Amino acid sequence: DIVCPLVEESDKLQAEAAKQLAERLATKEFPDLEVGLLHGKMKPAEKDAVMERFVANRIQVLVATTVIEVGVNVPNATLMVIEGAERFGLAQLHQLRGR
Repeated sequence: DIVCPLVEESDKLQAEAAKQLAERLATKEFPDLEVGLLHGKMKPAEKDAVMERFVANRIQVLVATTVIEVGVNVPNATLMVIEGAERFGLAQLHQLRGR
């Protein structure tokens, strides 16, 4: 699981955006793995479908925003990378650590 502070790139902030990172990982870094994207601007049904695929291991790499910080427990998710961790508060990081 890779957590990004932004959904899309911003002219004002220099941080990795989830959409662009997911695209890069899927095409260049991990072309043989299924890369998923999850963020708060998605419809609930879309988010549920992505999470179902991730839990079933049909998505091996999930790029997400902090939408995953509450209510997500995936035992087969063994590694979490937090891009731009300095942009998150301690409470958010603690919540993410518990996932």
